Amino acid sequence: MDKYVPGMMPDQRPTSPRLPPAKPSWMSDEQWERTPPEPEPRPVLDLGTVVVMGVEKGMGLRRGEKVVRLGLIRIVSVRAEQLAAITDADVVAEGFPDKDQEWFIEMFCRHNRVVPGTVVNRIEFEYV
Repeated sequence: MDKYVPGMMPDQRPTSPRLPPAKPSWMSDEQWERTPPEPEPRPVLDLGTVVVMGVEKGMGLRRGEKVVRLGLIRIVSVRAEQLAAITDADVVAEGFPDKDQEWFIEMFCRHNRVVPGTVVNRIEFEYV
């Protein structure tokens, strides 16, 4: 196949060999030979992906703290949106049933040192 047509299955899509990057003009041949290869791209999180194990806190554990496992989860929705677009229903889904939108935005901004207009990644999931 020479041309991509929308609706093609992945094995029908055209493939082209990836060309090696060109050597920058300022770099010597010796430096170019010592340059490590580019790392393989990391997989993208796809909808419907079953994550082996969701955890409550994966980073910043103190000495002796244990990872709290949530169980198997399936990704339902992944999108970027402004923090200020969060609704009261979203705040409840985040685990704060007795708080409101203003409280959540203020708390999130304080802890993450961002402003309400910051675009954040929103990942919705369901337990499997």
